[in-house]
Amino acid sequence: MRPSAGPSRVGPLYAAGPEVAAALLCGLARHAPDGRVCVDAPDANAAAAGLLAGLGLVPSFETVRMYTGPAPEADLAGIYGVTSLELG
Repeated sequence: MRPSAGPSRVGPLYAAGPEVAAALLCGLARHAPDGRVCVDAPDANAAAAGLLAGLGLVPSFETVRMYTGPAPEADLAGIYGVTSLELG
């Protein structure tokens, strides 16, 4: 978790399942200065989107990944938060 001008930024966030991801995220939020966190979640992981919505997080902006050539293969099932734009 990193401080920012708004909510504290969480990412990357990898977990074995939504319950683990929720425990990690809620634990981090307890240590955020104002209790607010922001997670850049991949749209392709429906479990991540559902979990974050269930925790009351709402979309604040969207980004698009662009590749030259084919997109790299990734197992998105365990990715609940990607590295933020600030980190590259």
